[in-house]
Parts: sequence; structure tokens; C-alpha cells
Amino acid sequence: MPGNLNDSNQNTPLGPSNSFQDNKDLENANSISRRFISHRPRSEAELRIRLLKVFSHEIVLESVAQMYREGLLNDQRFAQMWVDSRQQSRPKSKNSIKRELLSKGISEHLAEKAISQLSDIDNAILCANKKARSLNGLGKDDFYKKLEGYLQRRGFNFSISRTVISEAWDLNQSSFQNTADTINL
Repeated sequence: MPGNLNDSNQNTPLGPSNSFQDNKDLENANSISRRFISHRPRSEAELRIRLLKVFSHEIVLESVAQMYREGLLNDQRFAQMWVDSRQQSRPKSKNSIKRELLSKGISEHLAEKAISQLSDIDNAILCANKKARSLNGLGKDDFYKKLEGYLQRRGFNFSISRTVISEAWDLNQSSFQNTADTINL
């Protein structure tokens, strides 16, 4: 019936129907979501925050659901990728990585699951060995002080730091001696 106000395709006393605009907004939100996720994997919370700057809550909910349906959004996969990336590029303590995941909006349960296989000792050794190369030639006290600060900034506790620093010092000294012997040949 032409006079029926319940018809969603007709103009209402308040103005034209918003369904066309909602569909356009959803398409735009989906496009922005795909582009945002294409730069690097994102958590659901990161995507929501980004979309809420521009779109209504309802559009954001629909867009997030669409990203899940397309397989572009998965917090468990994101958490594991984040942990793997940290292991390769900038190792940190389990607690530091967990805090990063929580700040990205990952649930406590998923964060715990993602870091469960990590070892603080192994990560501290990786960190110490990388940093020790740049500290070559320092005295023992300076070496210890700089490396301890470095490890603590990455979230490692005092006891782990001290153990690892001692090993790094010994390794650094033996490496330094081997280099000196090679040069004197």
C-alpha cells in the first residue's frame, strides 16, 4: 500500500529510510577493516577501537562479525603470531608479553595459552647474547650494570638476570679472547 508508514523502503515522517546509508556504512567499515588487517594481524579489540572512531556500534558489530566469517580475524591466531614475532625479534619475559597481549585486547585465557610454552630463562639468554655483542670491551662492572638494566626493561626478574648475565660475561670474554688470538696469528 502506498500510504503504509511501516514500509522500510519509503520515506517516513522523519525523512528517508536509513537502510541504504547503513548498507553503505557497512561496506565502508568492511573495506576499512580489510585494509587495517592487511597491514598486520589485528585483535578484535584493535579493530573495534579503529572502527568506532568513524562508525556506529551496530555497524562495528556487523563488520567485526564479517571479518570473523572471512577468517581475517582470530584472537587466538593473533596472540600466537604476536608471541612468535616477539620470540624472533625482541624477546621479552612471559609477563611482559602477556601484558602486551592484554593491552591489545586479548583475553586473559588466550594470553596465558599463547605464552604457556615460553621460557623466561631461554628468552633472557637470547636477549643477553644479542646485547652482549654491543657491550664488548666494557669492564665487568659496566657490563653487568648495562646488561642488567637491559634485561629488566624487558621484564626479566633479578635472579634470572643475574644468572644469565654471569653466563653472558663468560661467553663474551671467551669470544673476545678467541678473536684476540686469531688477530695475533
